[in-house]
Amino acid sequence: MMSPVRTTAVLRSDMVESAAAAGATFMGARHARHTSRRVLAAAGVGTVLLIAALAAWQDLPVRLVPHGNSTIDGARALCSGAPSRGGDSRANDARLSLSNVFGAVTELDVHQFGSGFVDFAAVQTYLHAQLAQRPRTLYRYSAWAEATPLGASGVVGTIRFATGSEGRFEVTGVHLCIEDASGVYWWIRLAPSDVWPPH
Repeated sequence: MMSPVRTTAVLRSDMVESAAAAGATFMGARHARHTSRRVLAAAGVGTVLLIAALAAWQDLPVRLVPHGNSTIDGARALCSGAPSRGGDSRANDARLSLSNVFGAVTELDVHQFGSGFVDFAAVQTYLHAQLAQRPRTLYRYSAWAEATPLGASGVVGTIRFATGSEGRFEVTGVHLCIEDASGVYWWIRLAPSDVWPPH
């Protein structure tokens, strides 16, 4: 079994409690106390820091739509085989969130997710948190040296846009690959130094 990507950060207990309380708006009050530890186990503490911003994204559907045989355990790179252009990047100077930087996202269909998630509610929490983040730079290639195995903390699925177009997405820890509405692939890193601070 692959080990999850680990994110190093300092998380105060009051931040965790605030994150859990915000998570209750779409997971139900009975899950609120467990929200923080679910996401910590699934994706690393870095993602939890933005759970408090999730209210804006709570209505975005994230559905479980199993698709084909599982390939997530053996995957070691995001969007392996997708066309890339080394050295190309695009600055997100408008500071748009991931839910808008490629055009408005209307739905996420999850086909597979890693063994580190305790249940599908944890996957939904994690993906909503990622969509709320605002990356500084978008890359046309994998611009990081760290490994990105999908077996434990990965999620693979389809992203749907308001235009009616759809694309592929793969995410693990703080790393993502997204196919935009025009079929172009982008690689994104969401470590604290790679994102704009919350509003």
